[in-house]
Amino acid sequence: MCVGIECHGFGDKPAWMDRGARQKAEAAKMKQKVTQVARNRRMNQFRDQNESSLNRIHNRRTSNSQPSTRSINNTTTIPASNNEPLALSQPPSASSQNQVEKDQLSTYHQDSINVAIDPLDTIDSSLPDFQTVFDEINFLTDQTFDLPEIDWTSTNNVPITDNTANMGVTNGLRAGQYVPRSQKQIDMDFSPRDSPSMLTISDVEDAALLAYYVSKVFHWQFRFCSSTMSGFNQGYFIWLMSKSRPLYLASLALSSSYRSFQNNAKEPQPCLKYEEHMQRYDIATEELQGHLKGHTPMNDVTMLACIVSFISSSFLHSGRIDGNVHLKAGVSLIAPRISRQQSGTLSDVHKTPEESSRDFLTGSIIRFDILSAITRDTVPSLSDSYRRILRSSSPSILLETVSGCQNWVFDILLDVYALRDWKRNTRAVGLLSLWELTAKANMIKSDLERRITSNLMLMNESKQEVKTQEDENLQSRHYKHEICVVTHTFACAVSILLEVIVSGAYPQVPEIKQKVGRALESFAYIEDPDILEVLTWPLFVVGCVVEEDHHECFRQLLSSTQLVRSIGLYGLKEILEKCWKSRETGEIKDESFDFSHFHTYKSREILIA
Repeated sequence: MCVGIECHGFGDKPAWMDRGARQKAEAAKMKQKVTQVARNRRMNQFRDQNESSLNRIHNRRTSNSQPSTRSINNTTTIPASNNEPLALSQPPSASSQNQVEKDQLSTYHQDSINVAIDPLDTIDSSLPDFQTVFDEINFLTDQTFDLPEIDWTSTNNVPITDNTANMGVTNGLRAGQYVPRSQKQIDMDFSPRDSPSMLTISDVEDAALLAYYVSKVFHWQFRFCSSTMSGFNQGYFIWLMSKSRPLYLASLALSSSYRSFQNNAKEPQPCLKYEEHMQRYDIATEELQGHLKGHTPMNDVTMLACIVSFISSSFLHSGRIDGNVHLKAGVSLIAPRISRQQSGTLSDVHKTPEESSRDFLTGSIIRFDILSAITRDTVPSLSDSYRRILRSSSPSILLETVSGCQNWVFDILLDVYALRDWKRNTRAVGLLSLWELTAKANMIKSDLERRITSNLMLMNESKQEVKTQEDENLQSRHYKHEICVVTHTFACAVSILLEVIVSGAYPQVPEIKQKVGRALESFAYIEDPDILEVLTWPLFVVGCVVEEDHHECFRQLLSSTQLVRSIGLYGLKEILEKCWKSRETGEIKDESFDFSHFHTYKSREILIA
């Protein structure tokens, strides 16, 4: 690059190098020429960079709107004098629409130039050290020489300040990338402002509740989903939450209630005040109702997750949140899909995240629907559809991942419910045959006892494997053992229910006494007290029929310090006390005993699941 400075080579020293005024004057001229060349070169680089940026913005703009064949040419005119302002010239617009586009781009271009910093301007040439060094420069060899590369300050180093944290990334922006303010504004204009995936964390409290939900509440809600068979985990739930404001709000409300309950669990009589969390639940309920009116296939999944969260909240606020109402809404959502499903299998082994989430959450609704029928007068309305899924050799839904209990127990439980309804209906019309009742019950009993024996063998084998083998599969074997234990406990409770339907709730009857004793032994297999959290249904069935001598044992168990923080068992002790008192006073006779007598408590519907 030629800067127009005369080089004297290795000849005599020029006359102006007199270490005086002439040398200083010549040095000043050289400095001015070098500065100008450096500035021109820097501005050429700057212009090329900005023209490239403008082209990228224009391409993104046209890709988000109607295609246009018109091109945008922006030229930056650099004045010869350093004291003159920079001028931008653009060709006239072809239409008003194109003019708006160019105005936006011009604004961005101008902002970019305004934030550019000239590195040479940061050096004060009046400083003595600078002048002395410059005076000592000797240009000796070639007539021309190249200036060193000068780094220019990129506009990408201008930080964005934003006080809002979003559960999503704006189109065109990525974490750690800085762009000028005007670029950010253009990107925001091109992205959907009201997108459901852009959920705002409004304050630190919401962020804390979200973190608490992921670390604590999720494990309580879905204890057994850690298995790879579940196809569901915290990541999937957060992904669903990012697409649904109702789910996000319902999860924060549940997290708030759960945290308060755990903090108050040290009190002698833990009390959870709904009013402290009412506003969160009210807003979440309003949002849910609005989304249920116009749901889409993706909405179905997020709405199922939201409903499951509300059902979980009903265990904490049973007097204010009706879990049965939310369960009905959940059943209505899954009904069309499982009714059309001819078999319980899926043709595609590799499920999408949406499909995996839908199957898991559908299983949660099925679990609640089947177990809660213990206190209802009829079998679940979707019993036939449930059976098709539960009896499949390769089921698409595994209830052990949502409840810890295998599908076959729920399948047999549906048969027991059907027998209960058959007995009730035939007795009402005077056509009940005890022989036929016994025959039907024996068929169910034979299948149930065979399954219990087989599962008991698996449970003992898995326990031995956990004790004797320690390798990378230890966690998987431990999970398998827990599933066998929970399944055994549920199956023993189902056998009690079957005997009560046939013979009545007579604790002294040998068959019932033997089944109750086996169920009590099943609780002894539980090594982790936290597993009792999912055993509300078996504890309710066994507790209602157990002999009076065992009442105190149940009182101590449900009042123990290990279970005082158990939300799943919250209020169960009071329901059992009501049952025992009703039977002692003769209000409920053993021969007419029915678990549906306890579908309400303190004038509110309860959900046993």
